[in-house]
Amino acid sequence: LTVIRPKGDLMLNLGADTTLCSGNSITLRAGNKFLNYLWSNGSNDSTIVINAAGTYWVRATDSCKNIQTDTIIVNPAPPVPLSIGPDRSKCNNDTLLLTAPAGFINYSWGPLYNINSTNTQQVVVNPARDTIYYVKAEKTPGCFGFDTLRIKVYTSPPINLGPDVRFCNGDSVVLRAGNGFTNYTWSNGATSAQLTVKAQGTYSVKATTAEGCS
Repeated sequence: LTVIRPKGDLMLNLGADTTLCSGNSITLRAGNKFLNYLWSNGSNDSTIVINAAGTYWVRATDSCKNIQTDTIIVNPAPPVPLSIGPDRSKCNNDTLLLTAPAGFINYSWGPLYNINSTNTQQVVVNPARDTIYYVKAEKTPGCFGFDTLRIKVYTSPPINLGPDVRFCNGDSVVLRAGNGFTNYTWSNGATSAQLTVKAQGTYSVKATTAEGCS
């Protein structure tokens, strides 16, 4: 039994023009009802896998020797917008919350240094030195956005007022908070780098650097 298909019974259609993300690939399908195929890249299969943007066409011949041609334009996909904000700074052992935008399939953070997670939208970091953190997020299958953020770490000098002391009535002792600070606040309200104490009691000091580290 011979089946003769009338002309135009088969329709060749590669689909609408599309986009392709960098490093990704897509399959172009001409259908499996034709007898012969010839693609612009020389392939004779009914499908081809492409990994680069460009213009692709296929010429298909059916059993009645009818020839159809279709073309598809594959444009490079625009960059996926992703921002985790401007560079930041921190003091001493402070922690920072880094947040990526919502709406992505998955997230991948790095480096694996003083970070509480690597695959969530929000992470908490506590670097002890200047560090650049990065995130890679998948918007649609195979399409990723990237961003980096630098954290500057400031430290304040340690303060040691020394061991508890005793002195006789009429005597005094000098307490020194040390250098490297721009602001001093003592428990009695004094604001100098050192304090002369003439009365018994408990004394404390908070000192702050120019970067705001206390």
